[in-house]
Amino acid sequence: MMIKRTRQTRNESPGTTEKKPRYGFIAIRPFLTIGIVGVAGWMVAITGILRLEGLGRWVTLTVAGMIGIIGTWVAVSYIPLYFLVLRPRGNENFWANQFTKHGISGKLVAIDAGCGTGQVTIEVAKALPDAHVTGIDIFKGMSGTSPGQPTRNAKIEGVSDRVTFKKGNLLDLPFPDNSVDVVTVGSVLHEIDSDENRKAALEEIKRVLKPGGYFFTVELLRDWRMILAMLVFAPVWKTGKYWKELLLNAGYSSLDVGLETRMLNMGVYCMQK
Repeated sequence: MMIKRTRQTRNESPGTTEKKPRYGFIAIRPFLTIGIVGVAGWMVAITGILRLEGLGRWVTLTVAGMIGIIGTWVAVSYIPLYFLVLRPRGNENFWANQFTKHGISGKLVAIDAGCGTGQVTIEVAKALPDAHVTGIDIFKGMSGTSPGQPTRNAKIEGVSDRVTFKKGNLLDLPFPDNSVDVVTVGSVLHEIDSDENRKAALEEIKRVLKPGGYFFTVELLRDWRMILAMLVFAPVWKTGKYWKELLLNAGYSSLDVGLETRMLNMGVYCMQK
């Protein structure tokens, strides 16, 4: 009788078929599109140099050249942005350090809102080994269409017994009042479409938190580093001043502001109800 042996990676739990979690690439399609437009700009500029003369050559070279420079610059900048800022190894240490700093531990109920494919949710679960963490997302577009992928990732990472994923909206969290100990929101608030809805999201988070519960959010900051990396796309993000003013007016009992630099600056905000 032959015995078939399979190799299991350190991130794989018994009973799973995938060897490592697939967290996906954030905003890969827009950045690919920007890169393609940039390459097209270079091609048009080169064609203008070879085939046009006079004013037409210089207008084409200027316009297409600028599109080429901006498109390729932003597309290429995404590579270090992704690996150094959004997906560094050992990222769970970040959350463990935040929870230790504020004395958070025990059998807690936690929500990770805007969970996507589940990386932050799983990192929170690892940092709070006695907690149950629920990942909430609308599961559209880059987040996938269902909780299936983050659920598989949790199995591979060995935390599926303490992690649940479900569809939900940050403006209407599927939890009763005063029922949650910790809420985390990782680089999601800037994607909400208006100041009014961001304020409504902060109110909704406060609603589900228990008295004394904690809310953490992390946001990339629009400053000179961001402008240098993202050029005309930098306005997608907000300044540190914007977030501080918005959060101070949200009605939480305290606000702790931190800064972490991973190529770009990130604002780290902790609020207590």
